Amino acid sequence: MLIKAGEIGLATIKGITVQIGADTTGLDAALKDVNKTSREISKELREVERLLKFNPHDTELLAQKQQLLADQVENTRKKLDTLKVAQEQVNEQFQKGEISVEQHRAFQRELVKTESQLKDYEKQLKQVNLQNHEFNQRMQEMGGKLQDVGERLAGVGKDLSLKLTAPLTALGAVAAKSAIDFESAFAGVRKTVDATEAEFAALERGIRDMAKEIPAAATEIAGVAEAAGQLGIQNEHILSFTRTMIDLGESTNMSAEQAATALARLANITQ
Repeated sequence: MLIKAGEIGLATIKGITVQIGADTTGLDAALKDVNKTSREISKELREVERLLKFNPHDTELLAQKQQLLADQVENTRKKLDTLKVAQEQVNEQFQKGEISVEQHRAFQRELVKTESQLKDYEKQLKQVNLQNHEFNQRMQEMGGKLQDVGERLAGVGKDLSLKLTAPLTALGAVAAKSAIDFESAFAGVRKTVDATEAEFAALERGIRDMAKEIPAAATEIAGVAEAAGQLGIQNEHILSFTRTMIDLGESTNMSAEQAATALARLANITQ
């Protein structure tokens, strides 16, 4: 193919003919498709990056950015290969005086620019690949914690029906045992929550008050609060998170796996 240079990016080259294969065409025509594809990818990539500013951890957007960068690397490498094949013949025409020094310099600039673009796209692709890998690792770790919460919620749901139908006998003995059980359960909260004694006192009061409002034992509520601390829920939100999880276990028949999946999506959305 003979390549007759036209406009390549910002460089304008005219009157250069280079043969590649059996066809003859202008350099602008030979690179028309790759330049068009590059512009389309760049436009879409800018839109994805704009959206990532609002939600930098969105898995779909990160996957799109990764694929677009991979496409841009492949497309730019194709353009560079074409220019390198043409380079020897362009240099030969320059030595013969068939093209001007301005034309020759413009071609060399386009070659250097394309090489630089390829390196930059490869660097960006490497960074986003690493970012996605680290994000997936964090999500797997969070998934393990959420699985534990899901199992706790499933246990709460099962215990509720049993304990609500159990006869209320031996109230004195039950009260004494409940106090001991609650202290043991609340010790678990202390292990996962980093708080002052005043905050722990407020948490304890909140859990006991919640047990009076909903059909769940204080020990069960404390177990969910412990899981909230394990998940990193902020101290001021532990009681509201616990109430929501108790209500979820009471009003639904979600399995541990379903609860973990739902909470993982919620954690992803809210970062």
